[in-house]
Amino acid sequence: MIESSSLTFLIIVIIIALTFEFANGFNDAANAIATVVSTRVMSPLSAVIMAAVLNFVGAITGTAVAKAVAKGVVDPDGITQVVVAGGVAAAALWVFVASRFGMPVSGSHSLIAGVAGSGVAHSGINVLQGAGLTRIMEGLVFSPILGFLLAYLVMLIIYWSLRRVSPAKITLIFSKAQMFTAGWMAFSHGSNDAQKTMGIITLALFTFGSIDVLEVPLWVVLVGVRGAEERQHAVAHELDDATAARRDGRVNAGRAVVVEGGQSADLVGAHEPGIPGHIGRMAANRR
Repeated sequence: MIESSSLTFLIIVIIIALTFEFANGFNDAANAIATVVSTRVMSPLSAVIMAAVLNFVGAITGTAVAKAVAKGVVDPDGITQVVVAGGVAAAALWVFVASRFGMPVSGSHSLIAGVAGSGVAHSGINVLQGAGLTRIMEGLVFSPILGFLLAYLVMLIIYWSLRRVSPAKITLIFSKAQMFTAGWMAFSHGSNDAQKTMGIITLALFTFGSIDVLEVPLWVVLVGVRGAEERQHAVAHELDDATAARRDGRVNAGRAVVVEGGQSADLVGAHEPGIPGHIGRMAANRR
């Protein structure tokens, strides 16, 4: 029997967290690069390389979201490694099952709910961090609404300002612009969505006693980014959303720029206050 206070159990918890990161990739990784591939501005391989580099750059610019996940959901002093493992395992299972049935769920909020539920089961309702959860719920409610309105207004402005420009020239303009917005989206993903697993690993290290304060170690940042890169690579050549979009013509370069720009603005805006975002949910609200 493995003791819950042992180093072996800590390693198992970290593996479970990385498994969650990978499972979550089957649900939202395609969204991170689907539009730039569906419009044929970049090949799947080029898009994955670009996303990997800028994911890393985004992750090392700050860890506010990781810290929010680590200490803004449950009281770190009131839980154990078993609580962390149970919450992450539940979230990973839910995201994997939802993905198999084609349900676009939020991995970020599944993880937060899993840790919160596991914490309540262990220590009672008082273990929850009310202020942190309120901020996260506000982001969950308002982010899709604001994202929808922003994308709607930007799309109207584009249609009006380019109403006399030929379709061929519009495609050329936005094909170039999409190189920037795709890169911005990859950067913003690293600064927000990729950080939830970093926060969970940091929380596990704290409950184990490896760290005294909830600051994200550099090696955790590197491991978290690497997990995000692996999940993007695993689905890069499937890209079900991109394939469907290319087949029925729903996404063109102009719409893709709005999709990517809107997602990036949401994630970057949520980064500084430490509000976890989710790239898949944002993409769904712009199509």
